Amino acid sequence: MWFEIYGDSRGQFRWRLWADNDVDKIADSASGYDDRGDCERSVNMVQSTTHFTPIEDKSSTEPQGLWGRASTPRAAPVTADRRKLADALAALARRK
Repeated sequence: MWFEIYGDSRGQFRWRLWADNDVDKIADSASGYDDRGDCERSVNMVQSTTHFTPIEDKSSTEPQGLWGRASTPRAAPVTADRRKLADALAALARRK
């Protein structure tokens, strides 16, 4: 895995975490940073998480809402992405 820091169309810095296959994006910064140092600090915070970092599951156990779908459509995918990120970061930590 590796981090990419890049400039967006608004002139801000952002980061992406890529899988070793260079195809799958595991995570990215939710917002841009005016200062590159702030972006790098955000990367450092993500790097400092471990497999002990808790995962707070906010998805419902039983789908609610229209046609049996979860009332918050992004709840389950976000949780799955956090698990994937936690697993990926744990694998990265084991490599060091």
